[in-house]
Amino acid sequence: MYIVVVGCGRLGSQLASIASKDGHDVAVVSRNPAEFKRLGPDFNGMTVEGVEFDIDTLREAGIEKADAFAAVTGDDNTNIMAAQVAKNVFNVPIITARVFDPEKYKTFLALGIDAICPTTLGASSIYSKFLLKNKRTHFLFYNDKLELIEIVYGGEQKTSVKELESLGDFKVVSVTEKNITHIAKEDTIINPGSSLLIAVLVENYNSIKKIFNL
Repeated sequence: MYIVVVGCGRLGSQLASIASKDGHDVAVVSRNPAEFKRLGPDFNGMTVEGVEFDIDTLREAGIEKADAFAAVTGDDNTNIMAAQVAKNVFNVPIITARVFDPEKYKTFLALGIDAICPTTLGASSIYSKFLLKNKRTHFLFYNDKLELIEIVYGGEQKTSVKELESLGDFKVVSVTEKNITHIAKEDTIINPGSSLLIAVLVENYNSIKKIFNL
């Protein structure tokens, strides 16, 4: 793939370095050329100095042939403008942006821009540590629509995946028992103390809290 990364802070430089080492062609854009030092001597991609959402700067970075575009500067407004240019002017197939403000994250999604909010992810991860210490549940993934949760099954009797799923609107992804993990099927047996990986829509989370006594 040809990948354009705008922003060369900690995240941008790491992303560009990983993609470059994986054999992809990478161009990095930053208005601060001093940031390019973060890329290290092994980076073999292109660096372009300029405003991250400037059309001529992005053309110089090769955005017209880009397969993927990442807007990961430290400024949410810059990221949203750069992502919109990539989407609406250059029709880049894959676009992802970082956004710190959870409210602005909703704006990104409304504009059809895939985004990652480290503020929300970080808060969810820390909260999951609290719950994990309490041996109840562990949030592995969260966005505004879906949660992926690890839960220890606390029922007194064994049951099947089909029977358990009939209790609510969620999906059992896998069952782990004695350090052996199985992809969940309808007839997979769940014993007390088994670890379950469950996918649930955010809007339905409260209902499974009652089912699993969370």
